[in-house]
Amino acid sequence: MTIRILIISIQIMKHKEIYTNCLAFQLTQARKKVFAWYGNYLKPLGLTPASVYVLGVLRDKEYATPSEISHLLELERPTVTTLLSRMERSGLVNRALNPSNRRETLVSLTDTGKEACDKAYPLLVEADKALNTVLNGAFAQVKEQVENLNRMLQEAAE
Repeated sequence: MTIRILIISIQIMKHKEIYTNCLAFQLTQARKKVFAWYGNYLKPLGLTPASVYVLGVLRDKEYATPSEISHLLELERPTVTTLLSRMERSGLVNRALNPSNRRETLVSLTDTGKEACDKAYPLLVEADKALNTVLNGAFAQVKEQVENLNRMLQEAAE
């Protein structure tokens, strides 16, 4: 019985090594931690990093369709729809039918959304600076490596 437990433990350890050494697993873990890091800075505003990204898109574009937001932020359309519903309930965005294409919804910022966006960006800069300290001054290098990875994977997929 003890030998069998030992063999099962060794098999489990081998599989744990496989997934913990997998780049996808490590990147997923890092994404969760980075998302939480920025979330802590945005918490006083009641915002998440994803909602700030949407605010930024709408601040730049004035209005956009959920599909455009999904495409620009590389988020799944149902994720964007859920996020927009929460943001609308919070008074950050408005959704209205496009007058020139009534099958399409246009999303725009409310004054509250514009104010939230303006308050959020300095907090993101503050989070970047603090993260740079945690990374011993290597923030720019880490960011550059992640950007390179994204670019190379995008090129490989095309």
